[in-house]
Amino acid sequence: MTTQIILLQGTVVYGTEKRQLVYVGASDGHTVGEQFLEVTPKREMRFLHNRLILLAAQDGKTVRKVISIDPLDGREYWSVSLDDPNPKAAWYSPRVHIWRDNVVVGSTTGQVAGYRASNGSLSFRFKLNGRIRGIGSHEDILYVGTFEGMLYALRVAW
Repeated sequence: MTTQIILLQGTVVYGTEKRQLVYVGASDGHTVGEQFLEVTPKREMRFLHNRLILLAAQDGKTVRKVISIDPLDGREYWSVSLDDPNPKAAWYSPRVHIWRDNVVVGSTTGQVAGYRASNGSLSFRFKLNGRIRGIGSHEDILYVGTFEGMLYALRVAW
């Protein structure tokens, strides 16, 4: 498994190295479906507006995309690639964070970006010092922690 599991309407879903999502009946453990993707799903997936939101690697290792897909047929609604010119840069958040209808992720190079859950368009972007370790929020404040020990409290101007 390359992702944590997520439970959707009585079905357990997880990602694999074979670029697929596997669907297993929660009550009986039988595989009820598989979807093959063009990327390798990674880390923790989220479910928002009847869509799966996930981080993905195109080369199997470096997580450079955030994708919104239909969990029923695998159709991609939108995807966003990390636009950092550093070839070693990757989305590094352990999971995507959902905040105010935005998908928020952080990178190894300190980039924090929010994308509209509906269409993947950029809502905001910050450049911070350090590798992004965790992202949280409360009301109108976005909290971002780094591996280097800093905690940022950010107010996003909408």
